[in-house]
Amino acid sequence: GALLDDPADILRSQGENTRSAKRIEFTDTGQISALASTVKKYIQEAVAVEEAGLNVPKTDIEELAMPPELEQRLRDDAEYRDAFSALTPGRKRSYLLHIAGAKNAETRHRRVERCRAKVLEGKGFNEQ
Repeated sequence: GALLDDPADILRSQGENTRSAKRIEFTDTGQISALASTVKKYIQEAVAVEEAGLNVPKTDIEELAMPPELEQRLRDDAEYRDAFSALTPGRKRSYLLHIAGAKNAETRHRRVERCRAKVLEGKGFNEQ
């Protein structure tokens, strides 16, 4: 979505932490009919972008701070540290957002512990 022109201003971000995914929101079937030709153009452009192999350029977004609870756990647990280091940047980011999102240190600590198994599997926070 980030690579598409949006002259109709209908593409919406997935959320505040999403960098490139965008969607079209419909709240009733009448909107689908009204926007049918626009949506078709957007789909054709999306296919062209995919076929051209274009990628969203990397941005200089400030790195997320490592929560101290995770930092300490990674220092103490080499297996966890190695697995976390091997994650893709997006997967690391998903854990940092999840863990740092807790206001209470005790909650952050529990999240660090609960995430360990998935990190060792090489999965991101939202992956099954």
